[in-house]
Amino acid sequence: MKFFCGNFNINLKDMFISKSRLALNGVLFGIAIIVFLSIPMLSFCQETKPVSKKLSETLEEKYNVLKSDKKMKTGEYKVVDYNKNVVVKGEFANNKKVGVWSYFGTDGKLVQQYDFSTNKLIMEDDDPKSIVREGYDLVGVVTNDGDKIEPPVKIGGGNYGFYLLYDIRSIPMAVRNEMATIESSMQYIFFISEKGELISWDIIYADKTDDPKREKPSIKGLPADAYEFIPAKLNGKPVKSKLLYSVKLTIAETNSQRTGQSNYIPKN
Repeated sequence: MKFFCGNFNINLKDMFISKSRLALNGVLFGIAIIVFLSIPMLSFCQETKPVSKKLSETLEEKYNVLKSDKKMKTGEYKVVDYNKNVVVKGEFANNKKVGVWSYFGTDGKLVQQYDFSTNKLIMEDDDPKSIVREGYDLVGVVTNDGDKIEPPVKIGGGNYGFYLLYDIRSIPMAVRNEMATIESSMQYIFFISEKGELISWDIIYADKTDDPKREKPSIKGLPADAYEFIPAKLNGKPVKSKLLYSVKLTIAETNSQRTGQSNYIPKN
């Protein structure tokens, strides 16, 4: 007889040594079974409740929480985009990310895997259909020919990192008005510490007719995944860096699947 709950796989045969070895007769063994089954199963597992929650303007997260503690995430976790494509898939245990998490591009291609149990990047691949063009700079160091440089990495990849933060409503109205008639661009600049922590971030809006407009949003209150980076390294030593996302703001008016109202999304 087996019970399965979460990461527990309970085998009664393994829990009790054979009757012959214990020299128990059938009655005593039966009593032991009854006593064991009388232990409240909540000591091994708890009921969960599914949750669907808006993560950003175009992303939705799906996960489970304990009914007894609605802040405690457990089990499978997913993020889907506005087309219901899965862009993130992983698992929580005791409200912590565990094991290998997978991140997917806009066409469903696997673009990154990260192991949160060992804090190591497993793989990363190009996302040719991403709207994001990435760049980086090292901060406060001098490089020489022959130096080994490892760029900073956004856990989840550039496309996911961008859509975690993008919201047309946060773009100044003057910029939005220009976007309808003039090709514009948008750049996120993330300042990252040697520990991979987000220090600050800037947004720059630019077009062909005006000076760039620069904003410095707060780093407070962002989605949890927006803070996850791997620091840059110079000759194996972590260093401060800037990670840059550049996106063209050629805006197409589309019909929002969620609200039926006009929405705006950046295009390649």
